[in-house]
Parts: sequence; C-alpha cells; structure tokens
Amino acid sequence: MRGSTGKIKNIDATLKEMFLAMLAVGLLVQFTLVWFIQDKAGFSIGLWVGVITAAFMANNMNSTLERALSLGEGGAQTLIRKNYILRYFAVIVVLIGSYFTGRVNPFAVFGGIMTLKVSAYLQPLTHKILERIRR
Repeated sequence: MRGSTGKIKNIDATLKEMFLAMLAVGLLVQFTLVWFIQDKAGFSIGLWVGVITAAFMANNMNSTLERALSLGEGGAQTLIRKNYILRYFAVIVVLIGSYFTGRVNPFAVFGGIMTLKVSAYLQPLTHKILERIRR
C-alpha cells in the first residue's frame, strides 16, 4: 500500500475484482464447453492452468506498476518493459509446455489465459455488482 494517495489500495481492489471475474469466466467456460469436448480432463486442466497463469500475470502487472510508481521515468519504463517480456515469455513457456505434455489442451490453456483480457473488460461490471452486494 502506498502513502495517503490511496491509488495502490484502489489498484489492489481492482485486482481482486479481476481475480473474481477470471474465476467466474473460468467456471462459465468450464461448465458450458466441457460437454462438447472429447478430452474433458485435458480441457479442464488446460483451462485452469491458463486461468492460474492469467492470475499470476495480473498480479505481476500490479506489482510492477506499484514498483514503477516509486521510480523515475527511465527506471519505470525499463522495469515495465522487462516485466512485460517476462510475462509473455512465461506465457510462451506455459503454452509450449502444455503442447509437449500431450495431456493438456494448449487451446484451453490459451482460453484460460484470455480470461485476463475478459476480466479487464468485465471489471467495471464486477465492481458495480460487488458495490451493490456490499450495500
């Protein structure tokens, strides 16, 4: 948490809302598409490996942003670029690893990773729903 500005605290709340949206989207995909897939275990494992990867990516983005805010402009840009490359290298490793295991569906892994994008778009809706629940 950062000083009195509350910006990082707000980002943490956003991150929690994104985690919730990733979980909801993952469950929705799991319970709808698994019935149409022949290799249900490979699909399910791949989907949740992807969702977990997406959650780690979101957490890394959050911590990178938190650290970058305390650096100067040049240092912040370097840190953000370095972590961007690290995240996407990790995605490539996870996708290639899932392909070579033969047990995990790499398309499902990719779909699980895309829950990060979907959760970013759903975050305002997730925030609104959670605010209504809290009232």
